[in-house]
Parts: sequence; structure tokens; C-alpha cells
Amino acid sequence: MGIGADGKGTTDTPLKFPHKDAKLIASHFATMPKGKYWQQIQKKVLKPAEVTPKGIEKALITLSTKLTAKDMLVIYLSGHGRRNLSGGPIFVTNKGPLLWKKLAKWLGKVKARTLVLLDACRYGDVGIVGTPIDNNALVANLIAKRDAGILVFSAARSWQNTYEWGDKKSGHRFFATAISKAFSDSTDINQDGVISLSEFRDFTTTEVERSSGELFKNKIAEIRQSTLEGSFTPEFDAFFHNLIRIPHTPWQPNMELFGDIPLIPVGD
Repeated sequence: MGIGADGKGTTDTPLKFPHKDAKLIASHFATMPKGKYWQQIQKKVLKPAEVTPKGIEKALITLSTKLTAKDMLVIYLSGHGRRNLSGGPIFVTNKGPLLWKKLAKWLGKVKARTLVLLDACRYGDVGIVGTPIDNNALVANLIAKRDAGILVFSAARSWQNTYEWGDKKSGHRFFATAISKAFSDSTDINQDGVISLSEFRDFTTTEVERSSGELFKNKIAEIRQSTLEGSFTPEFDAFFHNLIRIPHTPWQPNMELFGDIPLIPVGD
């Protein structure tokens, strides 16, 4: 399932990539080879008008009535990430904020094993079912109560942003681009015919670090050039203040509680 919130119906800065990226990632998973690992694959991408708190709730509640513990649900969730006054994570939909606590509650109703690919700023401390990574006892207790687990793979750590510059060659954000590239035989390191969750995680993490790191180096070069030319502006100074957050590292806590699984079949 692809959920991309461009934020055009909110006071936040509109984003160019989320809906486009959601369609890309959903298409990749929908075209995986069927057979040995997945007998049937279904795709759903929420329309922009559906990317609201009520629309997301409806979609997840509907899935909770259809999926079983034998199924696998992958959700690509992209948009603005925020924090409320108490520090709790918020996902900004196309019609206002959605507390992660509510989203986790709806996800908890889905019986299928669930992987959430979360492309939003400052979500690195969100673990399984939205719990902090240091609360392992609670996480284990939540998983014990269900037939399958929920794992969140975030595009960045809790202090990092996922910027809108994106990958110029692919026309998508860094996390989406890396996920797209992961659908390759070369990601299957042990060559057993399937890309496991850990292989997928390792490739995506390395690729995002590389691409966002290159952006960081390019921006540093721009700053040096501007310094030589004496062209600093208040806007550029504000950008420099946030520059340290540009390179970002995807984060997947508590994987040992979820388990490594075959994810993407490759080859014939």
C-alpha cells in the first residue's frame, strides 16, 4: 500500500515527491515474481484526497478484515514528519496531522505481518507499533499478543530530516530511490533466490547514506564558493544552520523481535 502526503491542503510546505514515490514503491512490490514465496500480490495507492486521518483509518480497518497472519502487508508512508509539544511523532496528512499513536492503533488491528517504510523527517525513534526503541519489554509484550509483528523502517534518525532535493537522476527522494534500486539480483548477497529483509535493509541504508552524503559534499562546496564570493545571505545562513542534518541514515530498530524473512524473490 502506498500513502503519499504532499501536504497541499495544510499550512506545511507542499512536497513534490510523496505521492509519486508511493506509486513507484507500490508498483515495485506489486510486480514481484509470484510462486514460491507470494501466491497473490495486491496493490493499493491512496489517492491524494484519501490521504487524510479518516481515509488512512478506513484503508487500514478494511485491511484488518481481509488479511490474516499468513499474509504480508508492506506500507510505504511518505510526507512531513513533526513532533507535538510533548515530543510525540506526528504524520502530516493532506488534511491535518495524524498522531503516530493513532496510526499505530490502527496498524495493530491488522493481523498480517506488517512492514512500514516510513519516509518522513525525524522518525528514527519509532519502533514496532510506534513504541520507542528503548522500550523493548513493551514491544515484546505487544508482539506476544498478536500472530505477526509490525516493523518500522524509517528513512532517517530522530534528529535528521529527509529533504525534498531528492535524487536528480531518478526524480524521487533518496529513500524511495534506494528502495527502488534494492529490487535487483545483486541485493541478494547470499544468492539464495530471494532478497531477505536484512539484505533489503542493508542495501537501502548504504544507498541512502551514499546519496545523501554526496548531496552534503555538494552543498559544502557551494558554501565554500559563496564564502569566496562573499555572497552569504540570511537565507543561506539559515540553510547552513540545518546543513548538518542533510546526510541521513535509515533506521530499523527491534528487528530481532520481528525476525528476518524472505521479502523479494529474484531471478527466474
